Amino acid sequence: MTWALALTVFLATLTLSSQTRESRAVSPSGPLREFYVVVETDFDISPGWEYKILHVRAEGQDTLVKRIWISPHETICGTIVSVYTDSARLESVGPEDLAGGVDLCSIRIKDVRAAVKKARWKRHPMIFSEVTYGIVATCGDSTSAIHLPFPLRLKFPLLERDYPEGAALWRLARNVQERAFKNSKGFEGEHIFPTDPTEEERQLQASAVPLIDALRSGRYDRGFSNACGESRSFVGKPLSDPCDPHPLKTVLEKYRPSYEVPVQMGTLEGADRFHFLSYVSPQYPPLAKLARIEGKVQLSLSIDPDSGEVLDVKVLSGHALLVREASAVVKQWKFDPKSYEGQGEVNVVLDYHIKCP
Repeated sequence: MTWALALTVFLATLTLSSQTRESRAVSPSGPLREFYVVVETDFDISPGWEYKILHVRAEGQDTLVKRIWISPHETICGTIVSVYTDSARLESVGPEDLAGGVDLCSIRIKDVRAAVKKARWKRHPMIFSEVTYGIVATCGDSTSAIHLPFPLRLKFPLLERDYPEGAALWRLARNVQERAFKNSKGFEGEHIFPTDPTEEERQLQASAVPLIDALRSGRYDRGFSNACGESRSFVGKPLSDPCDPHPLKTVLEKYRPSYEVPVQMGTLEGADRFHFLSYVSPQYPPLAKLARIEGKVQLSLSIDPDSGEVLDVKVLSGHALLVREASAVVKQWKFDPKSYEGQGEVNVVLDYHIKCP
């Protein structure tokens, strides 16, 4: 009888413990110290994917909000991954104020799971991009994560009706960004950074350089849907799927600021042998650059003995995608006639090559 009673108590304890774990909040104890949101976007078209991280952290009486974008770019030297960041400080504002009424320290994961399960479409609508959300909150000394599927995979009006406080989780990143940066651009699936950055985008990338070690170290890994851990099943990815213990470290193996673009050069061989009154540097032909065509173009130039202008150009050798640009640029040159007295023709070689950093 004693053994039966002991077994009953033990099983009851396990059940209660399981229910407690399943019912726990995102972060179950203490005030909200910080939280971050990871927005993962997969596109059906180039660039293929993009990650955004919005980090909200208390600093004294203020709150610091940092935005981080991680984006791939295709270059003539292959794929690179660039990182951008900027930040805003909100005075006399706490992280809980920026949460916009979402109490991250009391939301129960069990309730969110149940609401998502009820609101899921049995047949998914046609979707051309996928967006998932990971929210990691630190309350007191405890940190926990919750992952959310793409809203288009849910009957969202039903979710908002039955569980409005949970539905607000999907709007958390947008609401924080609108308050901190007065806009929500770039946090709902749209790709915002081109391969050729503007000066402002160069500055955003330069600001991100000190963050790279922290990103590689796993600082934000817990917010990613493919990170190894139990929460992966919450975004519809079964635990049997391959996971990555360090998602950002893997992605950042190809890290390079996009302003460190490969150098495409067209150079005049033996330039010191020539004397010019006017010289235009050869530009890399766009189609040749796209096709990664390199090589030399050899030309024979007929020079006006009085003015030094190029009267005629004959192609001796060279790739067809390079010849046209080479012929056009040499026609803009003007030689010093005194240096070429008696020489009606001059042979030149233009070398087009790509140098990857």
